[in-house]
Amino acid sequence: MQSNQSYQWRYVTPTRYYYGNSDEAVAPIIATLPINYEKVMSGASCTAVYAGDDADHRNTFIYSLYDERTWFDSLLNK
Repeated sequence: MQSNQSYQWRYVTPTRYYYGNSDEAVAPIIATLPINYEKVMSGASCTAVYAGDDADHRNTFIYSLYDERTWFDSLLNK
C-alpha cells in the first residue's frame, strides 16, 4: 500500500469499497483507508460498504455483485 499509494488517489467519480470482518485478504482498516483520505482531500464521494461479520474475501465479492447493481441503477436515475 505504501509503495504504490493506492489509497491516495483523488477520485472524480463515486466509488465503493466492500469489506467484511472475516476477509483474509483486505482488512477493514485497509478497505476504509481511501474513504478517510477522500474526506480530507474533498474528492468524489466514497463509501465503505460492510458485507458482514462472517464475510470472507469471496463472500464480500459476492455481496458486492448484488449491491453494485442497485447502486449503479441509482446513479443512472439521478
